[in-house]
Amino acid sequence: MTVNLSGSRSANTTTDGSGAFSFPGLAAGGNYTVTPPTTSFYTFTSQSFANLTSNQAANLIGTLRHYSITGRVTEGANGMAGVNVVLSGASQATLTTDSTGNYSFSNLTAGRKYTVTPSKTHYIFTTANLVLNQLGIDVRPVFDGLF
Repeated sequence: MTVNLSGSRSANTTTDGSGAFSFPGLAAGGNYTVTPPTTSFYTFTSQSFANLTSNQAANLIGTLRHYSITGRVTEGANGMAGVNVVLSGASQATLTTDSTGNYSFSNLTAGRKYTVTPSKTHYIFTTANLVLNQLGIDVRPVFDGLF
């Protein structure tokens, strides 16, 4: 992962296999901010050092992001109410679509595997299920039901 340095001097470096990094040779008395990039799985907070007088440690701890799977079930152009939509994988839940065919699973942890499967008696769906191996964005799947 690339870590950026800004302030009295600008630079970037790459972490090693254990996540360690360094910016050697910084001038004393300088003001510096260490910023890791935000990824699709983690967010990080920058860390600043004012009037640098000695070597410092920056422990940059990532926070897992959360996303939503918010979709719609249709029959042709119309929303399909009363469809059971099952979420399985890293989280499990079952919802029923609203009167316009909408459903939403929220607060799902990034980087995990999820499967979304619609079902309704006497219907088949053009896509039987959606498998998301590493959720890294908000997803808006549409399933079309056939009677």
